[in-house]
Amino acid sequence: MSAPGPEAEALPPLSPGQRLRSALLDLRFRLSRRLRWRRPGYVETPALALDGLPPATQARIAELAAAYGERFEQRFDRRNALENYLYLDLLDRLRGELGSGWPQGGEWLDVGSKNFWYASVLRAALRPSRLIGIEIEGYRIYRDGHSRHDYAMHYLRDLTDTEYRVQDAFTWRQPVDGISCFYPFLLPGTVLAWGLPARLLRPRALFAHLASLLRPGGHLLMVNQGLDEWQLVQALLQPTGLRLLAQRLVAPALLPRPAPPVLSLFVRD
Repeated sequence: MSAPGPEAEALPPLSPGQRLRSALLDLRFRLSRRLRWRRPGYVETPALALDGLPPATQARIAELAAAYGERFEQRFDRRNALENYLYLDLLDRLRGELGSGWPQGGEWLDVGSKNFWYASVLRAALRPSRLIGIEIEGYRIYRDGHSRHDYAMHYLRDLTDTEYRVQDAFTWRQPVDGISCFYPFLLPGTVLAWGLPARLLRPRALFAHLASLLRPGGHLLMVNQGLDEWQLVQALLQPTGLRLLAQRLVAPALLPRPAPPVLSLFVRD
């Protein structure tokens, strides 16, 4: 399946302020790709315990920890431990609806992995034989002087058959059994808010490319922000030929969200 031409990639126009911000972010992006900054040695201090949570949240975390054998607070700081439980809760809810139709095993590609702090969630919920996270700006430098790549190496150090690659999703060509996308960028304001230049935003072409990577019977797993974004995703995915297997809005989520997460699972027939 070939990517659609520019005429199919109509996006809302940028304001003057957005154009300026996009230009500045583009400079940072190009410098990051050229510098490829690494400062090995990042270590995260585990929270060990997650106190002060509402009783219902504590009970759900205990349920997830028992079901999947994961104690994220033993490996992550408080924020990351809670976010991992949030992601695991989302996937577990969709898995509960699908039952035996839930995909497990095979080679999975995660697109837009940032520093891949949630790789353990994907391994626990999907049991892939191989998991690759790709991030286009994997050398973005944090305030502590470490890059996303440094963080990812820490998070993946005890995970087998799991990789992190700094790579544009459009350059990935190998067929896979599954692809996951958590909160993919669909609008200029979102991509700018997350620190990337607007020129990188090509959602229609991206979804067409991802669909072309799936082997027959392969799955696309996605999480979006609210129903408005989900409706946009439906329109973008319709030309790809992927079939919707399940969709669920999670409200309330395990932790407060700007908009209720919407999970969806598609299959390539």
